[in-house]
Amino acid sequence: FDLEDNNLWQIKAERQVGNFIPPRERIRYYVIGYLRKVGKANFDSIVTTILPLLINGHRPTRADIADVLNEVAISYDSVNWEIKDPSVLAKQGILPLFVTEKREEYEMPPSTAHNQHIYRLAILCQKAGFVPYIGKQERNDPMLAALKPLTRLNVKAEPVQQKRIEQIDIIWAQADGTPVWAFEIEEHTSI
Repeated sequence: FDLEDNNLWQIKAERQVGNFIPPRERIRYYVIGYLRKVGKANFDSIVTTILPLLINGHRPTRADIADVLNEVAISYDSVNWEIKDPSVLAKQGILPLFVTEKREEYEMPPSTAHNQHIYRLAILCQKAGFVPYIGKQERNDPMLAALKPLTRLNVKAEPVQQKRIEQIDIIWAQADGTPVWAFEIEEHTSI
């Protein structure tokens, strides 16, 4: 991703978001998006609408779509499907897909550009339902400390490896501290 002049992250040229998202998550995204748009729909209309959107490398089967549909939607009449109540989805751990429609405004606290990038990633991390682990050195910045990041990860490693892990700028982790994704901010190197 590249940070544009307008302070919005953009996907690098010749890349698509789908390149980074596991197939099941992509199916879930399109099923939820379609059902949010139309309210109720039968299985065939769901399949014919979302299949063309899932052409990036992995072609899901009808069973794959049905499996995701049973997870995120309910059919009261055995014909039409509608999204489950958000409270039910929250209990299933699917709530992060229901970000607010209204754009939130926030003020960027003063800090170094490097730490502001980490701050943005930490906010995204929390909105995606994860907990940020911020590198040991960066954690001393009051702006980042205010986010109440994890101070320990659920990782078994040798002491030397543990020291290296502590230096990673930001890691998105599950609530139990299990790492999911790690990010290093590079301002001067093209990656």
